[in-house]
Amino acid sequence: MNNIIIRDAEIKDAESICEIYNYYAQNTCVTFETREINAAEIENKIKSAAGAKLPFYAAVCKNTVAGFIYLSKWNSKSAYDMTKEITIYLRKEYTGKGIGSALYKKLLSNLDPQSVHCVIAVIYIPNPESVKLNEKFGFKQVSHIKEAGFKFGKWRDIGHWQLILNRRP
Repeated sequence: MNNIIIRDAEIKDAESICEIYNYYAQNTCVTFETREINAAEIENKIKSAAGAKLPFYAAVCKNTVAGFIYLSKWNSKSAYDMTKEITIYLRKEYTGKGIGSALYKKLLSNLDPQSVHCVIAVIYIPNPESVKLNEKFGFKQVSHIKEAGFKFGKWRDIGHWQLILNRRP
């Protein structure tokens, strides 16, 4: 899609990012969050990512935040320090336009393999669009966890897709 700018997410983007995320929380199983989040929570995520020197990008089209992507800690135990979780969401009307790929490309091309060894995507199953996007960038499915979360009156499955960036010990 033309006219997309991918830049570092800013505090001023928090409300738009909330709108995007809350759509999925309230209407889909793509996230297992069942409540709406607020702008302060997003502001904290943006600040936390910056403080940890982790990427958090916004895709902007015609002054509208069309989507976002970020890395976060996978687990708080120190042996996991070089393993990160990737999160991406697009505004519903911007899906299928190449924005997700542009966000992935920007994030993955700017990672330092000396500080990030492995990236994990947690995907609700079934979610063929997300699977396709992750596999396009080399992620491989490494798990399928049955009935991991309960949403909309039903147990839901998740899977983990993993990308190894380097093989050094």
